[in-house]
Amino acid sequence: AGGSWVVAQLTRLKHYFVAGIEAALPEPESALLAGLLIGEKRGLGDELSESFRRAGVIHIIVLSGYNITIVGDALRRMLSFLPRVWGIVIGGIGIILFGILVGGGATVVRSCLMASVALSADLIRRDYQVGRALAFAALLMLIQNPLILLHDPSFQLSFLATLGLIILASPIESKIGFIPEKFGMRGIVASTIATQIFVSPYILYMMGQLSIIGMVVNILVLPFIPATMLFVTLTGLSGFVSSFLANAIGWITHLLLSYELFMVEHFAQMPFASVQVPIFP
Repeated sequence: AGGSWVVAQLTRLKHYFVAGIEAALPEPESALLAGLLIGEKRGLGDELSESFRRAGVIHIIVLSGYNITIVGDALRRMLSFLPRVWGIVIGGIGIILFGILVGGGATVVRSCLMASVALSADLIRRDYQVGRALAFAALLMLIQNPLILLHDPSFQLSFLATLGLIILASPIESKIGFIPEKFGMRGIVASTIATQIFVSPYILYMMGQLSIIGMVVNILVLPFIPATMLFVTLTGLSGFVSSFLANAIGWITHLLLSYELFMVEHFAQMPFASVQVPIFP
């Protein structure tokens, strides 16, 4: 009963939060920021969702592990003034509540489990081995439902992408020293290449579509996502206090979202943005 009450309250909070966002910003910006922060992408429409797929940045609006990482890092920074144990415990509770708030899909569950393992390691002062954390998260999820191993594309893609990051991101980053580190561009390029190597064959198998310009769009868009999520959060929360304050903060949010939408739509319209391949067994 207590768990149901928490879920109901978080669902209500999510409803009011999205309503505050929609009141402060026009479409499609409000739909995009709802997708960025809480994975609510129904308002985007099929055409705009397809543009995100063609541009290779669909992961920013399906609440991928990248979004969860941003939320976890923000919680860690916000709680840095607390004693170490209290900061870790409250941060862990915050991540779990956020996972419940956004619906607990396969990607969210995987990210939250791995974050919980990392926080537990920090709590007892043990080394965090990300590969073992990934295997542990997979084990727990498969115990709960073994069928997702073969029948849940979200589970499969999430673990393939994370495995790619673990195995290839660092080696690739060490080979591309000619790319500047400013705004995290080298890390973004390395992460994008690593994940694409692992997930592209499966994406081709499932959808027959592969983004060609995804690397460029990721470099142009991803550095702005943490700031966007911050102002998205401030816009939604300020709506509980004052519509004037929400509109004022929403102006900055609107600029960031408009830039990201422009990049996605501009590159998605290019004739070579993505390639289609025939269905293969």
